[in-house]
Amino acid sequence: MVERKHERPGAHGERDIDVRAIAWSGVIFIVIAVITHVGLWGLYEVFLANARAEDGPALSLVEIESPQWSDPGLQDGVGTSSPIEEMVKWRAEEARRLEEWGWVDRDAGSVRIPVERAMRLMAERGLPYRQSNGGDEPGSQDTDPAPAETHEEVHQP
Repeated sequence: MVERKHERPGAHGERDIDVRAIAWSGVIFIVIAVITHVGLWGLYEVFLANARAEDGPALSLVEIESPQWSDPGLQDGVGTSSPIEEMVKWRAEEARRLEEWGWVDRDAGSVRIPVERAMRLMAERGLPYRQSNGGDEPGSQDTDPAPAETHEEVHQP
């Protein structure tokens, strides 16, 4: 059997870790990391200065104006009206427009008529249709063109 020497209590052997070498390795690592970060920061500043120097006027001779955006205009925000009150007003206006006579386009002769009246006209006259070209085609019918000539339109915004 191999005989071992008895060591004194509190003493360490020759094969333990060298604490001084580990500490110096940590210090050297931190110094290298700091030097690297400072060097990269300097390189970034050089690249940034070059990029700013190279930015010249726009390549186009046409001056581009930035768009002037207005507010979205969804709600006026004036007064004390809430979104619910505005919705009620909007629906009342739409209902009023559906129930009254009015011009859609006065120059073209296009008018808006109440929904009930438009439904009665459709029931009486039927849908407008085009007259066929000669009646020679199968399924074609010669019809009275009167419904297609009416200028009453149902306009539902």
